[in-house]
Amino acid sequence: MRYWGSARRLRRITSPSCCPTERRSRFLGASVLSHDFYQALMGSNNLSIPGLRVIAEWSIEHSCMSSDMQEKVYKDFEEKWFVFCRWIIDAYGQQ
Repeated sequence: MRYWGSARRLRRITSPSCCPTERRSRFLGASVLSHDFYQALMGSNNLSIPGLRVIAEWSIEHSCMSSDMQEKVYKDFEEKWFVFCRWIIDAYGQQ
């Protein structure tokens, strides 16, 4: 039996898309974050804040969005990242 081929096909069928389109995301009730980014957030205890930023930027860069949409999302990300970092500083200070 060819278990490897079967497992690979099954994974391809059941795994969510790594870069869902906006239309498909709304249909599934998901955000436009890539599945890889979600897995990195949930599966790693040693990601740094700068590491998370790089993963988020790669997620935008390698998404299936148009160039115009990527620019818009990246600008939105920049603003929200600044607010997030400010919150960390305000909440935790220099600990």
